[in-house]
Amino acid sequence: MTGPQPQQQQQQQDLKRTVQILATINQLSVKAFKSKKLQNLIFIILNDTVPIVGYDRAVLWKMQKNGKPQLMGVSGQASISKLTDLSKRWYAIVRNIKEPEKPQEIVHPDISEDTTILWMPIFAHDTLVLGLWLERWNHVKWRPEEIEVLKFLLVSYGAAYEKFYRRYSLKTLITKKHFPYILGIVVLLLMFVRVPLRVIAPAEIIAKDPEVITAPLEGIIEKIVVRPGQEVQKGDLLFEYDKRVPLQDLKVAAKKVEIIKAEVDRATAESQRDKKALAELAVEALKLKKEQLELELAQFHASQLNVYAPIQGITMLDSPEDWEGKPVKMGERVLIIANPQETRVRMWIPEDDNIEINLKEPIKVFLNIKPEKGLKAKIIYVASYTHVTEKSISSFVAEADWVEKDSDEKLGLKGTAVLYGENVSLFYWIIRKPWSYVRRYIGF
Repeated sequence: MTGPQPQQQQQQQDLKRTVQILATINQLSVKAFKSKKLQNLIFIILNDTVPIVGYDRAVLWKMQKNGKPQLMGVSGQASISKLTDLSKRWYAIVRNIKEPEKPQEIVHPDISEDTTILWMPIFAHDTLVLGLWLERWNHVKWRPEEIEVLKFLLVSYGAAYEKFYRRYSLKTLITKKHFPYILGIVVLLLMFVRVPLRVIAPAEIIAKDPEVITAPLEGIIEKIVVRPGQEVQKGDLLFEYDKRVPLQDLKVAAKKVEIIKAEVDRATAESQRDKKALAELAVEALKLKKEQLELELAQFHASQLNVYAPIQGITMLDSPEDWEGKPVKMGERVLIIANPQETRVRMWIPEDDNIEINLKEPIKVFLNIKPEKGLKAKIIYVASYTHVTEKSISSFVAEADWVEKDSDEKLGLKGTAVLYGENVSLFYWIIRKPWSYVRRYIGF
């Protein structure tokens, strides 16, 4: 028997190579579609295509709508510099390619004579998105059948690239002929969509119904016993007066009463013998009554020299040392005792934002320590006059009780409150503040 003829052997080899190429194309297509990152797909296009058609170097370009190609990668290199002289020459060559959407050999004066460059376009959504630059060195030419095989493979690459390619963007919409319709819809939304006005105001957690401790009498405070933020029980000592003067006044008043009593006793004894002494007795009795009242007042003052806590809570005062040795008037506030579990929110609404607040709509309070969580509260009071804050901003004071709160809301914590007004058009919601600013300086 004779073996296969040379022509049959060649056909078998060609068939075997064709099957191998098809299998490789299938593997590359599957691998490209499974790419989860764009960088992985770029690596496949640049480096894994070489078994299909041999080449010495591959360069991938992103073809942008502004006509400025972008260098995305070079085979065999993990990173590329777009500022090298070689990159700049490549960029100039690609910009001058005529009809980049067609496969072609690139001819340019800057290309070495022993190098042949094949340009292959890659499409996604029927749009030119990538350009594959393949180089062969040492005068190796490109055959038509190789170009056909590449076309078949690059269709798969283009389909795989579609998931990384934004077909529509704001810029493309602007250039579309239907943009006026989109603009009209936006204007309608701005004019007819209703949203509530919102006001952002600084807020602070304060005590609800605190107990104000005032000076019970005029005098000099000798010592503040408690410290700021100290928890006290009912009956605990808060502060003491200087006792020297009140106790001396008590001694003097007691001595006066003792003297007048002696005079009354003397006048009583003499009144039995002398009618003049009877008249004197009435005068002395009135003096005794007056001095007894003075004594009772001195005793009351002496009983108030130590001030005790009327309720349980936490003390709130500034700089206890500043009070020691300071004269105070009766009724002057010294400190506050508050229940830390009973709190409310105080806000300072800027004068420029004092819109008609919707009192039925709960406000949201965002504390600085927990900006991710909003707590609901209901407004109970808005002042009808302005108050200048520490930051010299004219504001209206408002207070709100909690609708819901956490156990971590401590006295003195600060944050911001979002208050809601009437429903207005989205257009007015957007331009309200800029309009107010312009009118303030222009006057219309």
